[in-house]
Amino acid sequence: METANTYDFQSLVELRVEFLQIAFRGNEPGKVKTHIADFYVKGVMSRTCALIDGFITLIEAGNHIGAATLVRQHLETLGRLNVLRTLTPEQIHQLISGVAFGSIKDENGQKYRDGHVIDILKVELPWVKKIYDEGNK
Repeated sequence: METANTYDFQSLVELRVEFLQIAFRGNEPGKVKTHIADFYVKGVMSRTCALIDGFITLIEAGNHIGAATLVRQHLETLGRLNVLRTLTPEQIHQLISGVAFGSIKDENGQKYRDGHVIDILKVELPWVKKIYDEGNK
């Protein structure tokens, strides 16, 4: 039985190209001062592009369950990026030194595991928690 997927991902592909152009703008020497956290952000952007590519591939193949998993992973990435702006210089140094994001602790001693970063993100984006929970079923 054939299934015809008629999804138009052109706008998503165009956004991805624009995203990459913004991500690597200012890489020219002497143009922009680079902060140590910028290296983490560029890694996040690379991961995001890979997740978008995988999402498109899975949807076009009719694998909606696999695509839903990538949406959950993207939300986890968004949650980490959201938390990044609140980290202390010491925590950022830990991150850049190779300490796993989920091993770094917040001011209350709670580790920034996926569920915790989603709970933090839902304060600003309430819809995130429901989508994340659906992806964990």
